[in-house]
Amino acid sequence: MKKVRIISILLVAILLLSMIPGVGAQDEELPDIGTIKVGYIPILGFAPYFVALERGYFAEQGLDVELELFRSGDPMIAPLSLGQLDVGGGETGPALINAFNQGLDVRVVGSLASQPAGFGAVPLLVRTELIESGEVTSPADLAGKKVAVNILRGNAEYLLARALEQGGLTIEDVEMVSIPFPEMPQALANGAVDAAILPHPLAGRALGDGSAQVLLNGDEIVEGAQNGVIYFGQRLLQPENREIGVRFLVAYLKAARDLQDEEGFTFRTNDEVVSAIQTWTNVPEPAIRNGVAYFFDPNGVINLDSTADVVGYHIANGYTEASEIDLDALIITDFLEEALERVGEFEPPVADAAEPAATEEVEG
Repeated sequence: MKKVRIISILLVAILLLSMIPGVGAQDEELPDIGTIKVGYIPILGFAPYFVALERGYFAEQGLDVELELFRSGDPMIAPLSLGQLDVGGGETGPALINAFNQGLDVRVVGSLASQPAGFGAVPLLVRTELIESGEVTSPADLAGKKVAVNILRGNAEYLLARALEQGGLTIEDVEMVSIPFPEMPQALANGAVDAAILPHPLAGRALGDGSAQVLLNGDEIVEGAQNGVIYFGQRLLQPENREIGVRFLVAYLKAARDLQDEEGFTFRTNDEVVSAIQTWTNVPEPAIRNGVAYFFDPNGVINLDSTADVVGYHIANGYTEASEIDLDALIITDFLEEALERVGEFEPPVADAAEPAATEEVEG
């Protein structure tokens, strides 16, 4: 009788454990495809990738991840579709739209950084000399000026266009100059450009040395802008490698949640998080701690309204082969849904900053 009771207790314990999110998932055999190559840009918008790597969340999921530097999201698309890169991130730009239109194996699987109210991490900066002289006081005054973006036809151009609209201008009214983000602070300092769309923490350099000032914060340009999304490429989209993709997002979600704290969706109080960002952006820790935060949705939710606006901008300007695109087909949610089953839904610590404006769950 005693033996029967012990067996019954064990069975109940096993049943209870099976009801805990994620328990048992780690026992599933992981396909051996070698190193998971992940594209990144050295800006705060990729912080969850940096944190997941440095805090061991990828390793915890049995993933050997290697980060590869890119100038923007668009150049990641071709290697993703060829299986030379497994994960990327960035704008829903022309390269992604065209690849999808051509039937190539690249899809959006979750959100990266966004800019709801209070999270204007990608400001429009203007040289201090121009602001203090009164030559530039609003976007309308940028007519004829040199403005830096990291890549033409990318997310920075989209944000610049929306900022210029506030002054009755278009991108045709300024001289856009393509400069990698890390080189923009110096370009502002030496007068090579007059203004720049520059994300934090790199923006902190130009603000810290006094060479530039904020004309518009990112959330003043487009509130709720979905600056970045997560891309999966050919290898992770293969059914036999699905478990790898799910585990990647499990690690990502854990890292995104590390970017939340009692002050509400910031990262400044966590030394390990700040160190991870510093390692991969090469920006001094004070600039990171004093910079403006992005919002990283802790459940990976994408702002569909913003994404549709970005895609619409590229289509309207003739940057894409397609005249329209089916976002429900471009964005697939099953990887994220399974990852959330394992880690559970996250309840934001600050109610009034919990959700980006006009955000809805993505339906796949």
